[in-house]
Amino acid sequence: MGEVGGSTPGNERIVALDALRGFALLGIFLANIGFFSAWVFLNHEQQLAMASAWVVEGWHGIELGLIEAKFYSLFSMLFGAGFALQLDRIDKRGGQGLAVFYRRMTLLLLIGLIHMIVVWLGDILTLYALMGFILPLFRKLSEKALLAVGALLVFSPLLLVPLFDAQLSEWTGRTLWAGAFRWLSEQTGTQFMGPAEWIARPDFGSYLAWQGAGPVVRLANLLDGWRFPRVLGCMLLGMAFARMLLLNGKPLPVMALRNAALGGFAVGMPFCLWFAVVGGGPNSVPAIIGTVPLAIGYGATLLLWTSRPGSRLAGALAPAGRMALTLYISQSVFGILVFTGVWGGLATHVSPSGFVPLALAFYALQLLFARHYLARHAQGPLEKLWRLGTYAGRGKALETRPA
Repeated sequence: MGEVGGSTPGNERIVALDALRGFALLGIFLANIGFFSAWVFLNHEQQLAMASAWVVEGWHGIELGLIEAKFYSLFSMLFGAGFALQLDRIDKRGGQGLAVFYRRMTLLLLIGLIHMIVVWLGDILTLYALMGFILPLFRKLSEKALLAVGALLVFSPLLLVPLFDAQLSEWTGRTLWAGAFRWLSEQTGTQFMGPAEWIARPDFGSYLAWQGAGPVVRLANLLDGWRFPRVLGCMLLGMAFARMLLLNGKPLPVMALRNAALGGFAVGMPFCLWFAVVGGGPNSVPAIIGTVPLAIGYGATLLLWTSRPGSRLAGALAPAGRMALTLYISQSVFGILVFTGVWGGLATHVSPSGFVPLALAFYALQLLFARHYLARHAQGPLEKLWRLGTYAGRGKALETRPA
């Protein structure tokens, strides 16, 4: 990896993209920590018994307004941008390159399934891999077409929710959710009392039953949240942004990034603040309209800060972005070991004033680990395994930067 702000525009662009990916990891962790700790599953009275009203309401507003869904949207756009870079190389290689791409997605799907079943049912990698299989179908579209189709998918719940949400929720409740809860009861001989109580259980049998129900619970969650069109739409937006900003051989356009940042905040922030005040869930109108524009505002702002030659922020965040797969899964391992009843046992016993500092401290350690690890290795450990699996038996040498 070259020095931040090196002599070539391409180097500056890629480092800025790595830094943005490293930043998104923090947002993902802050969004997930409420699930690891079971805080999001507690009712208002239970939360007030653990923390003061200003902590409960303050974190509720911050989480809904500034965090929830914004960072998985940003991460989805980054995946799309990464796929655009890969697909650009694939088009230059021909059919064999496309076969490599599909092998990469197959391995990512396998990693995601293992992560979901063994570590944490909130995995997002499986969904990214499934949408990744679809992305090559859009590679011939122009940038404007990608933006149009991506925006259509991102905002499609505005139409889909009023038309089909009641039927979808009834079906997932009757089949997927009911089946998962029945499985949990059958495996442990006790009635399912809710996720918070289950996560906090200290017996290993309950933990294994909860993990075994993971794929069904996760599918129900993804369907209820209309995640499939939203994530695919964000990926297509990321592909378009990558073509316009990263594959044109020019430095990142400052004015375009400023306009994207201002526009993203101007559109996204009012709706997200509305969402924080009135609530209504991820399928509410303010959440649907405000989430992705605010994520674009975050991304454009950070690209402005990190694309400057010699940016210290880029130097701090980029190593984490280069090994995002390793760090994302290590966050899940940390959350499970610290909070679940069978391990650390902090679930249902710690409020935002406790689990937010824990998340920030662990993220800081991840930044240090990534910087020191990549000073001695070309890739993160899981990134290396992913690449080795992709090229197993094909005589492909590892490159300094993974495709």
